Amino acid sequence: MISSFKLRMEVQSVFSYVCNWTWENCEEHSERIAWHKLSWFPSHIQKHAVMAWMAILDRLPTTDRLIRMGIVVPSLCCLCRLVEES
Repeated sequence: MISSFKLRMEVQSVFSYVCNWTWENCEEHSERIAWHKLSWFPSHIQKHAVMAWMAILDRLPTTDRLIRMGIVVPSLCCLCRLVEES
C-alpha cells in the first residue's frame, strides 16, 4: 500500500512538471486583456465563461458566421423559418 502511494505521488510530480514545462515553452504568453475579468473570475461557471469569451472575440458559431465560412446550413431564421438569417 505504501509503495503504491509513493509511486502515485512520483507520477503526479512528473506529470505536473511536464505540464508546467509544456505550458511555459509552447504557449505564447501575452499581456492580459482589459476585459479578462468579465469572464474569468473566481467561482465562474466554466461554460458561461467560455461563451462570454467567444462572444467578446466574435467567435461564436452563429448561422451567419457558418455561412460566411462556407459551411452549408439552413439560412432561414431558426425561430420563425420565414426570413433569412442576418
